[in-house]
Amino acid sequence: MELPIRTARIAAGVTFVVAAVLVLAGIWSFGIWDPWELASADVARRLAAGEPPTDRGTLDVPPLGPWLVAQGFSIFGIHEWSGRVPIAISALAAVAIGYWLVARFAGRRAGIYAALIACTSPLFLFNARQMIGAGPAFAAQAAVFLCAASLLFQPERAESATLRAPVARALWGVGLLASIALSTLASGVLLGVLPALGAIAATAIARGELAPERLRASGEARVRAGIAWAVVVGSALVAIHVARLVAIDADVYSAWIGGIPRGGNPPTFERVLELVFHSFAPWSALLPIAIGRAMAGRAEGEALVPATFAEEPSLRIGLVLWAAFGFCAQTIYVSRFGSATFLPVIALAGSVALLLRDVERAGRGSWAAGLVTLLLSALLLRDFRGYPVSPASGLGIDGLALPEDFPRSSGWVALLALFGVTAMLGLGVDREEAVRFRDPRPLFRTQWQRGPGFRAWMIFFLLVLAACTVFGLECFLVGDDRPYEALLTVAAVTGGLGGAAWLGVIGVAVAYGLATSDDKRAGLGRIVLGLAIAAVLLTSIAIANVILGQPQVSSLAVRIGRVLAFIAPAIALLVAIVLGGRAAFHLMGEWSLAPMLLVGVVIGGYTSFIFQPKMSSHFSPREVYDAYNDLASQGEPLGEYRVGGRAAAYYAHGEVEELTEQNAVLEFLGRPERVWLAFRADDLAQLDRAYRQRTNRHLFVADASSTRVLLATNQPPEGLASENYLADAILDEVPQVQHRVGANFDRRVELVGYDLDLPGGHSVGPGQQFTVTWYWRVMAPVPGSYQIFLHVDGAGQRLNGDHEPVDGHYPVRLWDEGDIVVDRQTLRVPANFPPGQYTFFIGFYAGESRLDVVEGPTDEVDRARAGTLLVR
Repeated sequence: MELPIRTARIAAGVTFVVAAVLVLAGIWSFGIWDPWELASADVARRLAAGEPPTDRGTLDVPPLGPWLVAQGFSIFGIHEWSGRVPIAISALAAVAIGYWLVARFAGRRAGIYAALIACTSPLFLFNARQMIGAGPAFAAQAAVFLCAASLLFQPERAESATLRAPVARALWGVGLLASIALSTLASGVLLGVLPALGAIAATAIARGELAPERLRASGEARVRAGIAWAVVVGSALVAIHVARLVAIDADVYSAWIGGIPRGGNPPTFERVLELVFHSFAPWSALLPIAIGRAMAGRAEGEALVPATFAEEPSLRIGLVLWAAFGFCAQTIYVSRFGSATFLPVIALAGSVALLLRDVERAGRGSWAAGLVTLLLSALLLRDFRGYPVSPASGLGIDGLALPEDFPRSSGWVALLALFGVTAMLGLGVDREEAVRFRDPRPLFRTQWQRGPGFRAWMIFFLLVLAACTVFGLECFLVGDDRPYEALLTVAAVTGGLGGAAWLGVIGVAVAYGLATSDDKRAGLGRIVLGLAIAAVLLTSIAIANVILGQPQVSSLAVRIGRVLAFIAPAIALLVAIVLGGRAAFHLMGEWSLAPMLLVGVVIGGYTSFIFQPKMSSHFSPREVYDAYNDLASQGEPLGEYRVGGRAAAYYAHGEVEELTEQNAVLEFLGRPERVWLAFRADDLAQLDRAYRQRTNRHLFVADASSTRVLLATNQPPEGLASENYLADAILDEVPQVQHRVGANFDRRVELVGYDLDLPGGHSVGPGQQFTVTWYWRVMAPVPGSYQIFLHVDGAGQRLNGDHEPVDGHYPVRLWDEGDIVVDRQTLRVPANFPPGQYTFFIGFYAGESRLDVVEGPTDEVDRARAGTLLVR
């Protein structure tokens, strides 16, 4: 049912408020990303000051974005938020155009869905909230599609009067020319104009608008045919010219291309698909179904489309072709001209919105569609968990990577799982079917009565559940230190009892078959059932004890067993949730998709207010300069060493000195007054070493909240603790050590010993992590580029722990005489490792060369035998 005008206006207003909050709220709360956003801000600053944008005097990117950022700087001053606001407003304009487009051809409700879907995706939000974002390109390309579609496929309800149609077409024509110009300035013709205009041209061909009889007709049909021919011919000529320029590969910026050749190896075509899948989450889980419905011809529920939306099929085809041509254009662009943002975000949002409207109109759910959405949501969850930078991949910038220790947020896990469940229930529920929450036992009784085959499968399933439960409970009872002999004794006793119970079942079953009276049969049946239950339980206990009583069975089996104990209650809970959720979603009627949309809005809020600022703390040095502004007193200078010097212009309030050499840094830190130093985190080891050689103490790091830039000072403020992680890794004296080794490597380094932190106290199981801390005494510098190798050998297996010491922060080449280096590493035992004693072999290598082990336990290939590890 289409929304009443008043309700639709209220809903549209709420949607735009949500979009504005997601885009604008907190836009000032995270720093400028270095180097990508910082480079864009520098160009805009020069434009705002009336200077050439670059040292070459020209831009090598489309000019609209930098020009808008420059206007923000000119009006509001040089702030991160003032540069982002014009981009954000442009992105909100894209949402408004998307609503207008879909509502015009498919109804206000579909328009609201399209706007809500677009503004909650990471692809949109990351590009709307940063100066490097493609918000203007989103809006301009959407305007091209809207104007071209309205020019060619005028919905009858909007311009039904004969006198209004020519005027309206003239206005849409002017709008089309203006939007083409804006799209060219925003992203170039290849990425911006061609996908939208080409989609309209292809839609006109698919809808038969170029048929010769239409040109010979009179009135509206002839006008449409003439416009269609103009759009198709114009798009073809533009495409040919762009293809020619791509082939020429001229090393200058071209507005037709939107970039300059970059060189390098082009990525494969599926890279763009991966980018769209990740950045348009969670709605990308619905995209295959939406595109399939649109391309299948007459979509389910289309028969219920009001006559006023007669051109909705044109919109369906056009949106899919828009996204497809956008994919082709981006694939061509990234193969030669560098990274780019996928611009048809409104096409994706509109396609999903039309899918949702089909489901609502039809009233019949599809559990297959719901299950596909759930599985794709699970795939998104896995990717986001393993590759946390994935949601931001839609920014289309090179070198975007997060460190391995970047926290894997559980927020994506919870939200994507919730989205998948609500989508499955919303798409699967059938409003025409009478659904209520009921006792599931009659269903099982019905299945039992269907015949021997069903009974056999049900009995087998129940036996497996019983075995899993018994085995799991047994794993909880025995603990980690298993008494093997006692377990085998229990297995023998319970196995004998179980065998006796099975013999009893057979005997009573024979008696049951020979019984003549119904009362006797009923009594014997109850005895058979009781003996069968006892036999199953006793047999399960015996099997569990036999398995756990084998020393060669690792503790991994025990941990798996403890999980198996929860399978039966988990299945019962899952059945209850599915039945209850199905009934609840059925009661919602036509609003059964509302929970999924609400979860989508929450995901948008999580992206804007939690995930994006968390990423920014890694990419932006703002926290360092904020710390300097808070901690430094009046007149205390800030030195910058190898950090570019550009970010200070946006954040630092005091005097800034640019330092280009390490000796200059040491002289700067040696001043009698307090000074502050901003430097790259990668330079901490070098600077800390040189500073210790001069002052005999570690460099005081006042702020290490950024993983890229640190803040240090020569005079620590009172009450502030140092965040120099090397201070805990480089000591003056050897601390208490659990396991002494005393291996000497080439009279240069001694392995004093190591500590073990094992999850089982004195053992570790397959699949588990453990931490080993090595203590090294440096007796002389180690020349060359040696690294530490670690082999954990045993039972024909090897766990390799080669690494740079101190998580790569303090390489061996920087070790100085007198250092006590504390090197902590965490390793995971592979799941296929059998139980047993494993030996630590450790040493130093550089290519094929190793440092000689001149003292202490060793083998014949210069590996120190440090100790053993018990795997159970």
